[in-house]
Amino acid sequence: MAGNHFHYSKKNAIAYQTLGIDGTSYEFPYREAERILGDLKGQKWLDFGCGTGRSSTFLLQLNAKDVTAVDHDQNMIGQAVSIHAGQSITFHLIEGTIPVPDATLDGAFSSYVFMEMDSLDLIGRTMKEIARTLKPGSRFVSLMHNPAACLGHDYVSYTFPDNKSLKSGDPMGVTIKSLDPFVISDYFWTEEDYQQVLTAAGFEVRSVTFPRPTSGTWIDELIVPPGMVIYARKK
Repeated sequence: MAGNHFHYSKKNAIAYQTLGIDGTSYEFPYREAERILGDLKGQKWLDFGCGTGRSSTFLLQLNAKDVTAVDHDQNMIGQAVSIHAGQSITFHLIEGTIPVPDATLDGAFSSYVFMEMDSLDLIGRTMKEIARTLKPGSRFVSLMHNPAACLGHDYVSYTFPDNKSLKSGDPMGVTIKSLDPFVISDYFWTEEDYQQVLTAAGFEVRSVTFPRPTSGTWIDELIVPPGMVIYARKK
């Protein structure tokens, strides 16, 4: 699919694969996704934008039978294959079409993917391709940055001067906090943008939640949750 995506260097991909979930701002959206998804026993799932496979193993931990994991980034897929060999995950490097027949998967998951796409047209075409692979009524759960958290709040990840007055489609700097931190260029999209393209792609949005921490020493995250979780079903 034509459009721009951020591409990770091999060094950045290696740094990215060291990131965990617990104790980070990813924890709250992932726990919310776990609540929504429940037990996936016997189900076949798609992990769109799998990166180094962290989200793919999350689906296996929820008892998914197997996971089709796809990403457009060669360095990310390379790390994923080397780390997760022998698990019930099939990794594919893609540029557009997902290598799955129509209406064969039980659900789809994506973790912090669509903000890397530079146009709503690209996001919409991608969501239509995801919908193509799903059985009618299948669930699609997508984790995103909370748009409100990106607008100049005191989060290390989003603290860039140009992030104070973002509008739909604007480039947005984000720091990936790992043992070897690095900066990527994402794009700012609103909750309404995502809901619009999901509906046009054939999904019914069931809920949009902004999970907050329930324990730990969080401060700003208690006021403005850093993540957003969209739960939809294929019509």
